[in-house]
Amino acid sequence: MPGFPVAGARRAQLEREERLAAYGHDSIGEHAVVHLAAEDISLLVARATLDSRSVSFVEKSGRPQDARDVSLVQPPGLDSPAARGAWTEATTRLLAVRDQIVPDLTDATARIHPRVEGESEERWARRCDDIVRTIRRQMLPLATRTDLALTGNARGLRTLLDKLAARPEKEARLLGERLRRAAAGALPSLLPDTLQTAYRAGTGRAIASWASELLEQGASAVGERNRAKLVRTPEGIEERLVTAVLYRFADQPYAAVRTRVEELDHDARVAVLDEYLRRRGRHDEPLRDIEHAHYTFEVVLDGVALHEVQRHRISTRTPQAQSADHGFLVDPEITEAGVEPAFREAMEGAQTAFKLLVELAPDAAPYVLPLGFRQRVLITWNLRALHHFVQQRSSRTGNRSVRHIAQDVYREIERVHPIVARTLRVDLTGDDDLGGR
Repeated sequence: MPGFPVAGARRAQLEREERLAAYGHDSIGEHAVVHLAAEDISLLVARATLDSRSVSFVEKSGRPQDARDVSLVQPPGLDSPAARGAWTEATTRLLAVRDQIVPDLTDATARIHPRVEGESEERWARRCDDIVRTIRRQMLPLATRTDLALTGNARGLRTLLDKLAARPEKEARLLGERLRRAAAGALPSLLPDTLQTAYRAGTGRAIASWASELLEQGASAVGERNRAKLVRTPEGIEERLVTAVLYRFADQPYAAVRTRVEELDHDARVAVLDEYLRRRGRHDEPLRDIEHAHYTFEVVLDGVALHEVQRHRISTRTPQAQSADHGFLVDPEITEAGVEPAFREAMEGAQTAFKLLVELAPDAAPYVLPLGFRQRVLITWNLRALHHFVQQRSSRTGNRSVRHIAQDVYREIERVHPIVARTLRVDLTGDDDLGGR
């Protein structure tokens, strides 16, 4: 494998050992920061890279792309004529229809989302254009090329590189090696010469085998839109939150504070929480004490929405494998424009190609699916992160798919813990009020 010459590798190892001996641990790598560019990678691998919490990213926007701008990464395994033909037919049809529907989709969007009082012509046009671009983005295959800018310290970068090295996609593994080589010149003594894969890859294969043996396979119906369902709630939420809020100012052990809080009546506990949050300005984050409460949701969402949810890093996400089992979104603008038959034909063609490629070229199959297809993801947020997510993503001007998720999250918490829900800032207005993209 290309890398340092033997002498250079030994020198780098000696430098690494000297630094560790001087400081006693490898956290010194957090002070060495590099900026990298991952260019011409697929949306599929970009999604896997963006899922890291240890590195900061900026993705090149794909929303302005028209058919002339779209370039696809050629996935491995398209050796047989049948596989290559299915791939070519599905992707060509997707991009052609994506371009053809623009005039009708633009007109329909203007009808569904008319200009509102006080809105300038320019702002209305931009709002409608955002909706059209987002819908068209749902037709981009996961093979579409994109670029990422990365900033990370040596310790976080090493974690990302190990994750990429253990990915099933050959493209992801190659990207990890490219990033390692690019960063090695600046961080020769802080990055390994080879990436570690045994733990991550081996564990993935082993647990997949257990899941296949223990669990029945098959997808359940998910409905017509994205959704979020609460699957785990914290116990004794009022007592836990009030205890966490008071603990900072108490000269007592946790058990003593909790016992006293349990003696308070409901109104007193609510008064403490209200006092804790009532001075927040519009842009103030809640204080960190409420991070001690966590909620877990099962979320079904499309690829465009997933890209936006991933930007909220302070969460734990466990996605299921990308598939065509959960269907795809058909936005009302598509139906209003009269282009639903062509849209469905292109999306269902990609679905058919995916199922064929699973048999003929499994490594290539995920690349053919468009961003409009949905995926199941398990997400755990702490309450502080939920405050930020619900307030920002329920906004009327945001992505409509993510709005539905943020609103569902609020309603699910309100159903089980109304006292907690009343502290969240949420926009529950309908999609017709200005409307999101």
